[in-house]
Amino acid sequence: MLEPLLEPLVEPFMNPQAVIDPTEIDSTDQIAVEPAITPVIAPEIEPQSREVKSQEENKLVSGLTAFIGVGLVVFAISSWNLFDIYRGFRSISERNFRLEKLSGVIVHLDEVLTMSARMAAATGESKWEERYLKYDPQLVAAIDESTRIAPEAYRNSSVAVNEANNKLVNLEKKSFELVRQGKKREASQILFSSEYETQKKIYADGTKNTLTAIRSETDQQLESFSQRLII
Repeated sequence: MLEPLLEPLVEPFMNPQAVIDPTEIDSTDQIAVEPAITPVIAPEIEPQSREVKSQEENKLVSGLTAFIGVGLVVFAISSWNLFDIYRGFRSISERNFRLEKLSGVIVHLDEVLTMSARMAAATGESKWEERYLKYDPQLVAAIDESTRIAPEAYRNSSVAVNEANNKLVNLEKKSFELVRQGKKREASQILFSSEYETQKKIYADGTKNTLTAIRSETDQQLESFSQRLII
C-alpha cells in the first residue's frame, strides 16, 4: 500500500538522471540576485587647481595679516599721541598750579615784609625786624623759582620787578637802622613816603603783569594740545 506513495520520493536516488535539470527551471522561478553596489570614487583634484587654491589662501592670509598689522601700528601711534597729550596737559596743569601758588606767596610775603617794617617803626620792638629777616629769604626764593619755571613770562617784567624789590628792601633796612637808633618817626616817614609807595606799585604791577603773561602762555599751550587731540 505504501510503495506507490514512496516511489516518487525514492526514484531520484535510484535514477540520477531523474534529477531536475536546472535548465528546465522556468526563468520566473529563479531567485533574484541584487546587483553589487559600485563605490563612487571622488575625482582627484588636479595639481594646478590645488596650486591656484593655495595661492588664493595665501593672498587672503597675507591680506588679513597686513590689515591687522596696520591696525596695530595705527593703534600704537594713536595711543602714544594720547599719552603724549595727557603728559602735556598734566605738565601744564602742574606748572600753572605751582605758578599760581608762588604768585600768591610772593604777594603775601611782600605784604608781610612791609607790615613788619612799619610795625617796627611804630612800636620800636625788635621782634618785627626778626620777623622781617625770617620771611625775606622766603620771598627771594619764591621769586627765583617763579623766574626759573616761567622765564618767558618774567623776561619783560623781571628787571623792573627786581629793581623795585631791591629799592624797597633798601628803604626797609634803612628804617630798621633808624628804629635801632630810637628814631621811630624818621623810620615811619621813610615807609610811608611817596618813593616807597611808588616802588610798591611798580613791584605789584610787575607781579600782576607776570601772572597775566603766565596765564596767557598756559592758555595757548592748552589750546595747542586741544587741537592735537581733535586732529
